[in-house]
Amino acid sequence: GATARLGVEAGGKRVTLEAGRLAATVAPQQNPFRINTPQAIAEVVGTQFSLSVAGETTRLDVEKGGVRLTLGHDTSAAVLVEGGWSAVARPGRLSAPTRRTFLTDPSVFPIGVWLQDPALAEEYKAAGINIFMNLWEGPTEKQLAALEAAGLRTVCGRNDVAAQARWRGTIAGWTVAAWPDIAQQRGQDGWAPPITPKAVIERYRALRSADSALPAVLILSQGVAWDGWVGRGVRTNHPEDYPEYVKGCDIAAFQIFPANAREAEIAGQIWLVHHGVKRLCEWTGGVKPVWTF
Repeated sequence: GATARLGVEAGGKRVTLEAGRLAATVAPQQNPFRINTPQAIAEVVGTQFSLSVAGETTRLDVEKGGVRLTLGHDTSAAVLVEGGWSAVARPGRLSAPTRRTFLTDPSVFPIGVWLQDPALAEEYKAAGINIFMNLWEGPTEKQLAALEAAGLRTVCGRNDVAAQARWRGTIAGWTVAAWPDIAQQRGQDGWAPPITPKAVIERYRALRSADSALPAVLILSQGVAWDGWVGRGVRTNHPEDYPEYVKGCDIAAFQIFPANAREAEIAGQIWLVHHGVKRLCEWTGGVKPVWTF
């Protein structure tokens, strides 16, 4: 439940939302209707929206109209959030508005499979899967058509096929890169250093330039949670890379498998999943969704 207080101040109504979620449809107002949270102030003129507070995070989702979100009483730090868009405020930080999509909708919990055959989409759907993460040697028209027929979505690389408007309802997001933070194989010539954060950020910017409507997902390795993993090559024990990597995405993801790991250092250490999620939340400033595989 929500914890809120209602009051009236000069020039309009005021609500203080301390915790929980508030959803409202507000008729056009002569004076603004303000909602204070510990992190921000939402100024409503006439709109349909929801505002939620969890821990140190305030999230605003606007269905119709527009809401001005201010970082506390700092009027210089404010954004206008319009219908179909969202914004997040944390202590000292206010995110730019992002378009709400299947992947950024807080009511959607993504349960996905990795590099699986879309020909099996109906079976996966029956098992509760709602997203296909990346498509082997794709995306192809055949793969996307199979997902469309099953009513499932995918996050995949952007090629000429995927860029076609007809797949807009099937493609939920773009993959910036998968495991750029690990040592990169040079064919028969050994291993090269990981792809640099700068290069990842450039890829992300290129994706956003080509399509600003869909979120871009960056998939990182178990190095997020395990500093000593040798798979990072020359960047092993360099966690300081990650705050830079996550600048190159809208959704930050990583994978680690302690339940079936062969490495003694992480085998059975389930807490590493939480550790990685916590780190990504910290590195993104709490304003980007975080996933784990």
